[in-house]
Amino acid sequence: MAKKSFYPITYILEDSLASYRSFVLEQGPKPHSYPSGTIFSQSGEVSRYLYFLLEGIIKVSTTNQRGYVRIIGFHKDNSLFVLDGLRGNQPSIVMTEALTACTVVPISVPELHRMCDLNPQFCRDLMLYVGDVLRLMCYDAQTQSVRDTTARLASFFLLSMDSNEYKTHGCIRLSHESLASAINASHVHVSRIVAKLKADGVIATKRSRVYILDEKALRQYVSHTG
Repeated sequence: MAKKSFYPITYILEDSLASYRSFVLEQGPKPHSYPSGTIFSQSGEVSRYLYFLLEGIIKVSTTNQRGYVRIIGFHKDNSLFVLDGLRGNQPSIVMTEALTACTVVPISVPELHRMCDLNPQFCRDLMLYVGDVLRLMCYDAQTQSVRDTTARLASFFLLSMDSNEYKTHGCIRLSHESLASAINASHVHVSRIVAKLKADGVIATKRSRVYILDEKALRQYVSHTG
């Protein structure tokens, strides 16, 4: 049975389906390895597979009409990505790209149905997982509706603090450019906000890493301006 801590919203999806890793390896198709830069789904194109990520990092993003790329989130080990594939013949909305070399189990919809028949608990926890992804999308939409860029960046930092990666490394490992992409803001604007947060003693940065020094103060930026 999957762990029941599905409630927290997190920007990095990791280990949500860890308890089914062996099941997927036993009942799913043969794993495949892909190099960094592989595109698994492209906006406007049909995705015929979902992918169970065994190892690696996957970036999920969208591109607006001006060609501006905005990061939606990341997948790490033991998560399922390209959920657009659940619709079979419907075009994807987002792009998913391998940031590192990765190993995945490609799963077609018929194969997923068979696996759900074999393990009803897997099916139930899969629905919870899809619900978690929808919650992240709703949170993202709500955050993007906030006009104040400082509030959006502070919200993003707080969201990232719930990830396993942050709990493991104690920092948010993203460049200013990636932060700007994540919150739909300009690189220059984000750099100015980061500089102010550093001056206020709220965060510290070093080599594309952000360290949260004062979580309480960070939350005040959200409540006062969001």
